[in-house]
Amino acid sequence: TPSISDLYFGNSSNYPQVRDPCAPGQYGGWDGVSPLPPGCGAPHKPQPNAQIKTTGGGNPGLTPEKAVSRSIGFVYNPGWLPGFDFSADYYNIRVFNLVGSVGSQSILTGCYSGSHPEYCHLIQASNGIISNILNTNINVGELDTSGVDVSTHYKWPSTSVGDFKLGLDWTFLKKFQSVN
Repeated sequence: TPSISDLYFGNSSNYPQVRDPCAPGQYGGWDGVSPLPPGCGAPHKPQPNAQIKTTGGGNPGLTPEKAVSRSIGFVYNPGWLPGFDFSADYYNIRVFNLVGSVGSQSILTGCYSGSHPEYCHLIQASNGIISNILNTNINVGELDTSGVDVSTHYKWPSTSVGDFKLGLDWTFLKKFQSVN
């Protein structure tokens, strides 16, 4: 379930540097010569500056994240070496309907390139100039990660000054892939 802040965090504005792929000029991404990206329709007016207002915040329309998590592991405590242990754990986690935000430039590029036409409704324009990009929380896609955690510890016998333990922990990341 999305958190309360994911759902209802108040909106705020910022002004990141982005390039309108359909606008010519110093702050636009179109050179005026090559073909326009397929989602542009017609050229936009030149951007007046390098920053475009972006509104971020919560979204009460979010759906719950779902995850499939698989793991297996073992612990070895040899009888011939008291105080020593070794463990290894394999994990594979896949999260669906991941909650996050896409980013202003990704929204513009995804919409106008045609790779994510569902982002087009997040762009507000006035007189051919982008006036606001809605970058609130959405269900952005999936996350797929897997790897192995390895740890080993040794605890020395107790002494009059205290107990001492040495441990090493490693994580070997096999895959970390985010799909939007």
